[in-house]
Amino acid sequence: MRQLFNPVMKKFSKKQKQLFEIIILSTIALASFFVWDTIIIYPIKLIVVTLHEISHGIAALISGGEVISLDIGFNLGGKCTTQDGAQMLIASSGYLGSFIFGAIIFSSAYIKRYGNWLLGFLAAIVLIFITNLSQNMNFNLIVFLSVIIISLTKIFAPQIISNYLIKTIGLISCFYVAIDIIEDVLSQNQLVSDATILAGVSGISEVVWGIIWLAVTITGIVFLLRFGYQKGITY
Repeated sequence: MRQLFNPVMKKFSKKQKQLFEIIILSTIALASFFVWDTIIIYPIKLIVVTLHEISHGIAALISGGEVISLDIGFNLGGKCTTQDGAQMLIASSGYLGSFIFGAIIFSSAYIKRYGNWLLGFLAAIVLIFITNLSQNMNFNLIVFLSVIIISLTKIFAPQIISNYLIKTIGLISCFYVAIDIIEDVLSQNQLVSDATILAGVSGISEVVWGIIWLAVTITGIVFLLRFGYQKGITY
């Protein structure tokens, strides 16, 4: 099927490919908001929450701490229990790590030489963490199957389909960070959030932290969309 798509796309100029790319990416971004709380986005959100909690774990490990457990529920609630390590870095890493993971996934669709290696590396990190730290076997099975399905799509589906699947996952991962920050700051459910922990460690209001990370995330999303536009269709 790839042979059917590639000759068609090669007929377009670079400018036309760039325009096509930004239209598709903008459509994905807009559509995701309309179906945000539906089953369509739910699998991707589950993966994003997993990446968020794993980011806390990675920050704990690189700052000399220890990861005790990883608990993620189907209600999209997650908790990474750590011991020692740099608390400021660990608390910040949920937002920062989620965005970095999303940016890597998104960018991998444009990097022909190393894209598959990047995805394979991220998949390995996810599987290592959930296998060793998560006790929810049903959740572990779903994550494992998700990784397999994405891998098979990348290998066997037409390139235009597999590439936009990867771009969608990466882009929604980044958008989820922004929405997560807004919910952490504005929510009245009194649950402990990353912004709350940052406020407790630094003495700076969680609203200020929310604004800082929201600004960083939005800026990052703009750069990602610009990157996608400049690259255009890569096949």
